[in-house]
Amino acid sequence: MEIAGDAAFLTAPFDANVLMGDEFFEVSGTMTIDFIKQGQTWSVRSIRIMPLF
Repeated sequence: MEIAGDAAFLTAPFDANVLMGDEFFEVSGTMTIDFIKQGQTWSVRSIRIMPLF
């Protein structure tokens, strides 16, 4: 996790099984979560997923 003032982000690998129609597909890639600090509380600002097929 990288923190700069009132903003932070975390990039991590992910694996998921996705149901499309009647079939499951394995998807992997990276996920980036952006956080913002408001007062004393951190909250998620955005989640970006970059799948690799």
